[in-house]
Amino acid sequence: MHLIIQIPCFNEEETLLEVLEDLPKSLPGLSCIEILVISDGSTDQTVEVAKNFGVHHLIDLKVHRGLSYAFKRGIEEGLRRGADLIVNTDGDHQYRGEDIAKLIDPILRGTADLVVGCRNIREHSEFSLPKKILQLVGSSIVRSLSQTTIQDVTSGFRAYSREATLRLTVTDSYTYTLETIIQAGNTPEIQVDWVEISCNPTRRESRLISTIPSYIKKSSGTLIRAFSYYSPFRFFLILSLIFYLPAMALGIRFLLNVYIFHVQGRTYIPSLILVSILLILGTLALLMGYFSLAHGVERQMILEGLYLKRKMLYEKKISE
Repeated sequence: MHLIIQIPCFNEEETLLEVLEDLPKSLPGLSCIEILVISDGSTDQTVEVAKNFGVHHLIDLKVHRGLSYAFKRGIEEGLRRGADLIVNTDGDHQYRGEDIAKLIDPILRGTADLVVGCRNIREHSEFSLPKKILQLVGSSIVRSLSQTTIQDVTSGFRAYSREATLRLTVTDSYTYTLETIIQAGNTPEIQVDWVEISCNPTRRESRLISTIPSYIKKSSGTLIRAFSYYSPFRFFLILSLIFYLPAMALGIRFLLNVYIFHVQGRTYIPSLILVSILLILGTLALLMGYFSLAHGVERQMILEGLYLKRKMLYEKKISE
């Protein structure tokens, strides 16, 4: 089994060497471990640190494109290099190299295709109370949307089997962490699991979460897009209920006031107009849900075709 450990980096010269030195050189069940560093337009000495250490593969992006793009480039390179497993870790030395053995174990045993290394959010001493609440609520929402049991959905410490990487498609430009879990959870061919990990002390503030309101705004957009794309009927069914339930409440109030309590001296025309609008919107959302079922079949065919195309492409590159 060939493992490639990929490290997306943006100006990580202060911590990258520690990350590289902490990575395992060999592990049971693996015939080869290689390191891939993706410098995402770094303007410091990140590339020089990687070169001096002698990493096996280096991608030097000249322009900063963001974490999601760097992750995708690393996955593509790992597939091209013939990796059977790909582990993604961060360049800030947040995650411990010793946990990689624990991370890849479910894949080696054949019980999972994607494994997430989850931090104990409740006991994480470096997380503030608002951040803990945000992480716990967000993870709960993603678990519901993805139908998985992942406890820490924003963790970037992950292991992917070759089959999982061939099937996953990252479209979000902000972060890959949420979208890939939702997609994997709604893909029958991908089995998702998680293991609890420990962390090193934080060396710097997260670059992905500049402010909590900004993170909530961007992550909410990611969740809505992913949910509507990978589970469209559930999305539009919930959307229809958002319109139907207030319409039912207003309609019941109208019936009670007029026919049971006989309330006099007021008009219900505005309420009835609002009920009509809500019912129309709810019905439209429900119809879109039914139409999405047909689109879902088409989407599955497209994803399966993309999977087969990738498989042929990267197998051809390995043979060459």
